[in-house]
Amino acid sequence: MVNKRVLINGDNWTLLTDKASLIQFNGDAYMYINDVANVPADSVGFRMAKGEKYISSTNGVYVYSKSAPSADVYSVTVLEV
Repeated sequence: MVNKRVLINGDNWTLLTDKASLIQFNGDAYMYINDVANVPADSVGFRMAKGEKYISSTNGVYVYSKSAPSADVYSVTVLEV
């Protein structure tokens, strides 16, 4: 297992992982998932709250994130299995 903290930028999507993982949001953010490694458009994604978790149960699913405009924390904790 690999435990890492990924810095995210409020204006740009950042790839968090493409492996089976548990992701915890350290601040309000947006998340986008896809089975293709394409950087998402600005108008897509889910709003995730501080402390919220997401489980990706398979390899090959690309999870992206970016900070919400009002966020004061700019990182996501990722535990890859």
